[in-house]
Amino acid sequence: MRKFVLGALLCAILIAPTSDAPAQTNDGKDRWVRLTNSSQYRTVINVYAVPSHYNVRDPGGRDWLIGTLSPGQFQNINFDDGRGTCFYDLRAFGSHDTRWTRRNFNVCAETDWSVGDER
Repeated sequence: MRKFVLGALLCAILIAPTSDAPAQTNDGKDRWVRLTNSSQYRTVINVYAVPSHYNVRDPGGRDWLIGTLSPGQFQNINFDDGRGTCFYDLRAFGSHDTRWTRRNFNVCAETDWSVGDER
């Protein structure tokens, strides 16, 4: 019976699909952030993040947002890219050429980022 269970487990491992997910940091820190679109009229289209110590003016690269966020919607984003970074410069792009920026955002300590209309 033990050989059968081990054999079945080995087969399951060998035929399991591989993942294209980025590497995860194994430091026990939670990098999940709830991004909320608090705008009344604008849709969030893209969200970019680069480690703050990179000192770049315009974050580019991977779009962390899955789909878009209409006003009032939110999405939980895991900013764990495998580098162990906690501080990111974040930039969200919205409809009507809108941009929202947060510099030195600590994704290991802060759990919410609300983007929306300035009042």
